[in-house]
Amino acid sequence: MLLFHCSQAAVEGLTTRRKGQPESWVTSESLPEAETPIWAWYLHQVTLDRQRVWVAMEQQSRFAVVLWGFKKGDGGGLLHAFYERLINHLLDMVTGLELLNERRAEQLVPHLLAQLSPFHFVPGTDRSVQSHINDVVQACRLTVSQQGCLPNNQEQAANFDLFLNQTPRSVRGGPVIFPDEQWL
Repeated sequence: MLLFHCSQAAVEGLTTRRKGQPESWVTSESLPEAETPIWAWYLHQVTLDRQRVWVAMEQQSRFAVVLWGFKKGDGGGLLHAFYERLINHLLDMVTGLELLNERRAEQLVPHLLAQLSPFHFVPGTDRSVQSHINDVVQACRLTVSQQGCLPNNQEQAANFDLFLNQTPRSVRGGPVIFPDEQWL
C-alpha cells in the first residue's frame, strides 16, 4: 500500500467542487488495520510560475519527486505521473548501477505496482519532512528564476529530480544521507 500524507495545501489541491459539493481524493477515515503502508510519502503543493507544483517526498530516505501540470483535483493524473516517474527512477538506478539487467528490472515493475496498490491520500504532515520539502521548493524557485520555467519534458524533469536527490540531507540531527542512495 502507498500512503500519501498531505499538507493542507495538497489537500486543497486534491479537492474540487462539483455542483456545490466538495469532492476530494483525500480521506480522513482511518485506514483498515489489515493494510500497512509499504511506503509513506509526504505530499505538498505550491504555485510556481502560475503552475501547481507537487513535491512528493519519501519519509525515510527523503527521496523527492517534483511534478507539475495538473489541474486542481486531478489526483488520477498526479498519481499516474508519480508512478511513471517513480518506476523510471527505479529502473534507471538499478540498471545504471548494474544491479539488474534491463529485462530483469522491467519484470519487477508489475510486482512493485501490485505492492503499491491500493493507495491512500490522508491529511497530515511531519515537520522534519516538510522542512526538506521546503528546501526542494526553494530549489524549484531558483530553477524557475534562472531558467524562466520548470523543465519542459520528462527527461529534463527526471534529471531535475536526480539533481535534487543528490543533495545531502540530515534527518533529525542524524548522519548526512544522500536521498538517492538511501532510497535505493
